[in-house]
Amino acid sequence: MSFSQVGGHPNSIQLTEDGSLLIKPALPLEHEFYTLMAQARAMDSMCLAGGEGDGVGNEGALNERTLLGLKNLQRLSRFVPEFYGTLREESIDVETLNADSKDIGDGGIGAMMLQDTSNATVDAVARNKSSRQHLVLSNLLHSFTKPNVLDLKLGTVLYDELDLGCSEAKKARMIKTASETTSGVCGIRITGFQVHPRPSASPVNTDTKAVSKQLTPIITTKLYGKSLKKEQLPEGIRRVFPVLGEPVPIAIPEPTSAAGSASSSGSSTPFEAYTSPTASSNDPYSDSAFKQPRTDLGLPPDLLLPILRSLHTSLTHLHSTMQGVELRMVGGSLLVVWEGDEQRAREGVEWMKERERKITERIRQEADVEGNEDDDSEYLDSDDDDEGDTSSDEDEENVSAHESSSKSRRRKPSAPYALSLIDFAHTRFVPGQGPDVGVLLGLDTFAKLIEGRILEIEDIEVGRQGSG
Repeated sequence: MSFSQVGGHPNSIQLTEDGSLLIKPALPLEHEFYTLMAQARAMDSMCLAGGEGDGVGNEGALNERTLLGLKNLQRLSRFVPEFYGTLREESIDVETLNADSKDIGDGGIGAMMLQDTSNATVDAVARNKSSRQHLVLSNLLHSFTKPNVLDLKLGTVLYDELDLGCSEAKKARMIKTASETTSGVCGIRITGFQVHPRPSASPVNTDTKAVSKQLTPIITTKLYGKSLKKEQLPEGIRRVFPVLGEPVPIAIPEPTSAAGSASSSGSSTPFEAYTSPTASSNDPYSDSAFKQPRTDLGLPPDLLLPILRSLHTSLTHLHSTMQGVELRMVGGSLLVVWEGDEQRAREGVEWMKERERKITERIRQEADVEGNEDDDSEYLDSDDDDEGDTSSDEDEENVSAHESSSKSRRRKPSAPYALSLIDFAHTRFVPGQGPDVGVLLGLDTFAKLIEGRILEIEDIEVGRQGSG
């Protein structure tokens, strides 16, 4: 298996040997947030039904406002990576560990202690900086064979007003960044994404290196997203969710110096590179064939459409949930992962259809028996299995990808996509101040972009059927 990280602090995230868990440095507010989400996820049904007691030891029925708040927190917990606790460093130097992430898989984790954090507080974490704690989170990408990944920066405000360590210079820089990018007007910015190509049945060159180039995902960095204007976002989404067989423009920067020169010149040229575990993103392949628009990226319409439709449903539920949560999420992201392996994606779509059929039947039976009129449509999306993480701050955006080795065991069919909020280093709950309107704007913008992409793909599908 391999683990590639684009942007952010190099090697700031490690994986456990089986790739199912992520380990990242524990920052106080993020630790506090994940602890609360873990508690919300564990709240019992008696609490959420408004019965006696609140599920955490307090007597008496909950008032309506408190009950609604608890329900919204539990719903929100479905859209964040699962939190398993913290690792406290004992004898391993973090810099040494970061230098070679395989140390975790080779027993380095044995020098750390997994501890229960059910009663942990942010103050305790802040006071005990010498313990060098790390969060242990579920890895969203683990269940995917070829994970296509999108990282979206959420919100219109990119600096934490309550962070005393935020200098006036950084505050001014963040305000400028928001005003010059889609963050300020749309509430989102494409931080980075990767898309897998479809393996060629007959490679142009059977040389091992040439074949590797054809199979390596395209990773697009934050420079591309920062170059986009509001009216260019639909084009960005087309690149993120390409249709197999449709040409995708590819622009590769000049080796080593392109990113820096392009950034300083303000060029809007997309910054894309073909990378591999042994190739630097600053050293793209120079083959002329790879500089032409590609038609081997993405999924066919009959697979991409149901994934995007279900993703849109999940976005609707997330938006509704965030409307009922009073917090400020600064520098947070929305991570979307979908299966890039065609066979696995097909199995996932069939799994999704069968799951929807079963849940619909269960809801109908419960409604017949109990006269239940609640809106249970939220259970029809695939977020129950959401898990994942990537690490980013304003100038430290990150897209992480975990690739399964060819010898990995065959996984059972599961959801072909996942949706998760991530990066809570500057997330604060603000009771009485309402939801984060900038984050809501971003979710709404993304949902509309997905709607537009669905319509485009439907037209492509109709056109292909007509020509066939």
